[in-house]
Formats: sequence, C-alpha cells, structure tokens
Amino acid sequence: MNSLATTDSKPLRRQPMCDPRKPLAILFAAYPEPFAKGDTEQLRRAQVEAYMLGLDGVPEWAIRESVTAFIQGTVERSNRSKLPTAEQIASLAREKVSAEATKQSILRQREKDAQERREEEARNKLTPDEMEVRRKRAAEIMSRAGFHSMPTEDGSA
Repeated sequence: MNSLATTDSKPLRRQPMCDPRKPLAILFAAYPEPFAKGDTEQLRRAQVEAYMLGLDGVPEWAIRESVTAFIQGTVERSNRSKLPTAEQIASLAREKVSAEATKQSILRQREKDAQERREEEARNKLTPDEMEVRRKRAAEIMSRAGFHSMPTEDGSA
C-alpha cells in the first residue's frame, strides 16, 4: 500500500459488533421531546425501533456521523429544535456510506494503477548482466559497421 491508501477503511455495511443504539441515544438526549401524558416505555421503545428499521444495515460510524451533523447544526433543515426523523438520519447516513464507497473505490483504483506501473517498470528494467550483454552486442555491431569504439555514458569514445 502507498501513503494514499488508508489501511483503516470504514465498513460499508453494518458489522456484527456495531450498535446503532449508541448514537441514537445521543440523538434522543440532544433533542428531548416531551411525550404526551400517558405515554409509556413501550412507546419509547417503539420510537427506537422505528429508527432501527430506518437504519437497517447502515454501519454505526455513518449513523454517528449523521447524528453529529444534526447536533452540530451542519444539516440544513427548517426546524432545528425538533428531533430529526428516522428518515432524515437514514438518508444522511446512506449518503455518508455512498461517499465512503466512492472514496474506497478511488483508492483501490489508484493502488491498482500504481501496482500495474510498478510491475511494468519491473518488466522493463534490465539487470546489470542484461545491460552488459546488450552493451557488448552493441559494441560488436558498431565494430562491424566500422566504428572501433563505443561511446560511454559520459560521451567519451
């Protein structure tokens, strides 16, 4: 790998160790909404499950970055005091995953191109023995053509 390629690329799908409930807990804490009288813990769990459905398959890092963007106010929206919907969080998180996929694809292509260049250079590079054989062959051809000495690299004969 070269210095352009990252060795710690972000997963593009949710991994078994991911827990999207962590960034969601931060989101709900940042936008506390009062529930109507009589609302139950069951309703609160259903709200979390609705977000989980919207974020199905999305990796935790993308959810965390999306939650951070809403909390920091970098997402344009009409009412910044209301809790972002599951759809808004999911949409932004998927945009982040898509951007990461594009970045990883570009890095893979750059690394592939660099590897091909290195292989091409290796194929075209002569060993010292091959260079000596070619130098002797060129001197032999030049001698037959009437030249009695072959110029060296510094231009002397």
